[in-house]
Amino acid sequence: MKKIICENHGYEMVVTLICTYSFSACKRDDGAGLAVKTYEYMINLGRYGAAYAGSHPMTIAAQVRVAEQDGGTAKIQVLLTNTTNAASYVVGFYTANSSGSVLFDTPPKYQLQVIGNGSTATGVIIVDDQFADIMSWQGYLVVHDPGQPLSFTNFATFLIIGKVNIPE
Repeated sequence: MKKIICENHGYEMVVTLICTYSFSACKRDDGAGLAVKTYEYMINLGRYGAAYAGSHPMTIAAQVRVAEQDGGTAKIQVLLTNTTNAASYVVGFYTANSSGSVLFDTPPKYQLQVIGNGSTATGVIIVDDQFADIMSWQGYLVVHDPGQPLSFTNFATFLIIGKVNIPE
């Protein structure tokens, strides 16, 4: 299910579309005047290449929250649910490749580790890029399976893969 919620200065619009892989939301935090955008993703079912093929439980999900900071930079928070206790999840944000020969460029634009705790686990990075630049950046979020060797090309090892700021 894909759900888009936009709030700005008292105006609220809700649009619901049926999809099997993710939903995203954007809103402006009117109290602080700083923008926030939230993306949500579910297990890799093969939409962009091979579906996930591993032993990790298929119930894992990711929420990414990009929050504007004072000065216009951004904080990126990744929340993973249904993780494996003590597993180290590599989460990468990869720039979409415009040539069409591969889906995205490597290395990732941003990368962080999230240590699983069995239920919800969080990782945070503060980036120097401006929030507005991140909102116009187009790429992919990938959550790599901690039980398999790290690969940038073997989509069957991607627990989660989803578009960031790319139209459907």
